Amino acid sequence: VPVELHNFEVAAYNNQVEINWQTVSELNTDRFVVERADYVNGSFSNYASIEEVKATGNSLAEKTYQVIDTDVLPGHTYSYRLRMVDYDGSYSYSDARVVTMSTITLTIGSVTPNPVVDIANIGIDIPAAGMGTVEVYNASGERLLVQTEQLTAGTNNISLNVSNLNSGSYTMFIRIDGNLQVRNFVISR
Repeated sequence: VPVELHNFEVAAYNNQVEINWQTVSELNTDRFVVERADYVNGSFSNYASIEEVKATGNSLAEKTYQVIDTDVLPGHTYSYRLRMVDYDGSYSYSDARVVTMSTITLTIGSVTPNPVVDIANIGIDIPAAGMGTVEVYNASGERLLVQTEQLTAGTNNISLNVSNLNSGSYTMFIRIDGNLQVRNFVISR
């Protein structure tokens, strides 16, 4: 099958799995079939189709695709692969990617104050200690700030110094043990 796969990634966020892939070229490609297998009794069960995505067909440009799998369970491990199917029915498989769903339930508050002047605060309540990463992006999608925190069980307050960022709208991504939550905020001076 003449598909040149640039990358194929899976990530668990908020009780779902995000499956992303990019091709750098496609020739007579009809569709992509996303397949999933469950990890049961020490091995992966049979792969089953969870979604089909129409391919571009013929392209020498980079193309990006995405599927969100919401039919997953906390604490379970899944393997994903792509079946790349040509117009004539022939196909090939990508390498498999494995992801384990988190069992942590967390609560993340709003960014305060909003609008922010110099320091953005956010409260995070988690049942067990873990590592958390907070990333701040501007409206153009540029990552401007990354802060990693060791969180304790219970309530945590994270303060981000945003005094070097310009006034404007920003998006904060908070990642903790496979969970992702997003908060929007404004900097105003």
